[in-house]
Amino acid sequence: LSTGSVDPAAATRLREEYEQLALQAAAVELRLEELTTVFPSPVIQRRAAPLLAQIRAIEHRIATVARLLSLLEN
Repeated sequence: LSTGSVDPAAATRLREEYEQLALQAAAVELRLEELTTVFPSPVIQRRAAPLLAQIRAIEHRIATVARLLSLLEN
């Protein structure tokens, strides 16, 4: 992009990497949600809630970047 052109192959590779990151984030989210059901203590819930919010925000940002990269592939 800095030269005014896009390398579609590089965009594809980056998109695929971001999609892998999204899968990893989803797995962490699932494990954390499972943890809160196994340990329903209010202390765990209070600590897990902000972590879940952060993970969901990360997932949203990853999805946005992956969509932008998919546009650069064409």
